[in-house]
Amino acid sequence: MKKGIAIFLLGLLIASKTEFHQILKLPVLVQHFMEHKERDPETTLLAFLTEHYAAIDVVDEDYDRDMQLPFKSPEFTLLSVIPFIPQTGFVVEKEITAFSPTPVYLITNDTLLPETTVGTIWQPPRA
Repeated sequence: MKKGIAIFLLGLLIASKTEFHQILKLPVLVQHFMEHKERDPETTLLAFLTEHYAAIDVVDEDYDRDMQLPFKSPEFTLLSVIPFIPQTGFVVEKEITAFSPTPVYLITNDTLLPETTVGTIWQPPRA
């Protein structure tokens, strides 16, 4: 039971915090890597990933295929998790009252005012 709940919550977290549909494009990544491997058998997976993800996009003959790779072209989707709240049949009513704050009057004491001689520090030098 706990394992099932943990898997469900993990799936919910992944679906809400990532572009989950990009993970479904992983077979395209494998196929495209195999295509590169057929053209150049010396190509490693690290070199392939560096070429397609870390380097600047180069428009070449397989550019359209490159853009089909996962996480290559951002597609912003909004996924919201809405909790299920059962309807219980009662209504909570709250009376709204108008609130008007009482005015606050500040009374100052002249002895608390800042010194006016502090401004003389910023005078230009005198000869």
